[in-house]
Amino acid sequence: MIKYALIIANMIGALLVGTFMDDGVIIEDNTPSTMAPGEERRIDVTINKGEVEGFAKLQIDVPEGMTATAGETNGASFTFSNQKIKFIWMSLPAEQEFTVNYHLKAAPTATGSKVVSGVFSYIKENQRIDYELQSKIIVIGGTNTTVASQATEPAIEPVVPAYDGTDLACLRTITEIEADKYLVTLNVVNSDLKGFAKIKENVPSGLTINEDDSDGAVVTVEKEGIKYIWFEVPKLTNFKVSYTLTGTADPKIEGTFSYVEDNSPKEMDVINLGTTLIEEPLAVVTEPVTPVVPKDNGQATVASEVKETPAVVKTEPKTVTSNTTTTAKVAEKADNTSTTASVKPSNPASTTIPEPEVGVTYKVQIVAAHKVVGKAYFKSRHNFTENFSIENHEGWVKYATGKWEAYSEARNDRERIKKVYNFNGPFVTAYNDGERITVQEALMLTKQEWIK
Repeated sequence: MIKYALIIANMIGALLVGTFMDDGVIIEDNTPSTMAPGEERRIDVTINKGEVEGFAKLQIDVPEGMTATAGETNGASFTFSNQKIKFIWMSLPAEQEFTVNYHLKAAPTATGSKVVSGVFSYIKENQRIDYELQSKIIVIGGTNTTVASQATEPAIEPVVPAYDGTDLACLRTITEIEADKYLVTLNVVNSDLKGFAKIKENVPSGLTINEDDSDGAVVTVEKEGIKYIWFEVPKLTNFKVSYTLTGTADPKIEGTFSYVEDNSPKEMDVINLGTTLIEEPLAVVTEPVTPVVPKDNGQATVASEVKETPAVVKTEPKTVTSNTTTTAKVAEKADNTSTTASVKPSNPASTTIPEPEVGVTYKVQIVAAHKVVGKAYFKSRHNFTENFSIENHEGWVKYATGKWEAYSEARNDRERIKKVYNFNGPFVTAYNDGERITVQEALMLTKQEWIK
């Protein structure tokens, strides 16, 4: 009974495509379910480091009867001793996602079920964080190989891609927005899901992929496709993501939508609807801009002419670091407005410019994503209506709230936010004259003490 329970746990772990952690870390591996005695396999471990930086260790426990040797370490030191594989980084690679691998060999006399487990460790706010990886079972030789392979087959319940307009589905629409450039939109409709979800698109060679809209997902662009992964699927009946393809190849795309329903992992094919249901085509329109007639010493100045200014559908505002709500309001306006005319302010002196940040300050980061959203998004997703600032940092759009000179006050607000809102692990961030630094540096500069 215990053995079969482990097999079921192993299947669920494999179907969820990896280990999902706080701080946005995702770890995936291709550990096989079966091996032959004496066989050697290369095991790839892909790590999306999320918000984690600096020191980290990946430890994998290998059972008796199996040995391991180094492969690609991606800057880590590698050791194998006492049946433990250790990849240790003094500083994680700069890439958001990277892969290491090792060679796993079964002894010629090895048989039976072998459990491979592991732990990923890193430092956060002077504390060591340990996350256990999903254990995997490798059946070596014997009759159990057949049992294990048969047991894994029904774990994913395939859904026939026939859409009647009422069932849960992931719908793909493709439109050619210009010569050899396509916008691909993926709409998840009639959703009542919670927890993990993933969309994986396989794209033909010869096409260049660029992310367009992620709707809060962690996005990985690969040579052969693109992946969207949610730790918590959007709490909306319908939500969508999109990407662009550039190239002369025919965009014949195949994709799958994976999710968890009633504690069971499921998967369905993405349904291709062609170009008939594009709701927001990227079109350039023109509309007249009403001239603003300012007064100069009480005398009206007549505009000499009215020019038509092009307005582009769905523009993306530039983001800047600010401790005011100005940026958030701009982002919210961009979310809720379908067309935006590019008009210079009639009275530049009335434009609000945030004061530059001076000295060491602390904030609480609540979310990191790949898109700019406004207050409406946070209210609908998290019931969060407080002010926040937006900054671009290491390829991410990061949202933070508050500003304190004392670390203890920022820490207290972090604890309050944890209790009141459903953010996934808010934490304190630090700045020196507006430039982001580590909390440890800030504490040393201000001679303050760290509080757990």
